Amino acid sequence: ETLKVEYYNSMAKYCMKVLLFAEAREVAEADSIEIEISPKSSRTEIFSCLSSKIPELESVLKSSQLAQNHEYVSDEGSIDISASDELAVIPPIGGG
Repeated sequence: ETLKVEYYNSMAKYCMKVLLFAEAREVAEADSIEIEISPKSSRTEIFSCLSSKIPELESVLKSSQLAQNHEYVSDEGSIDISASDELAVIPPIGGG
């Protein structure tokens, strides 16, 4: 008798609420979106998850910043995310 063992990626994923502001909020017609991300994710991966849930957000995300716990996240590399973090999309703010 053969025992078949399957291995799965054991990296946990978090269900995170991402806050939306300004134009992102208007386009999504919501003040937040829940996405599932890994504890090490890049800004690009997070924005990709958001636009896969709401495709209309893609154009807004191209010019937006991601904030983690009230600090902007770099465009480069991954960030360490914990379940208690606050993530937010900050579109450019017009003025004049």
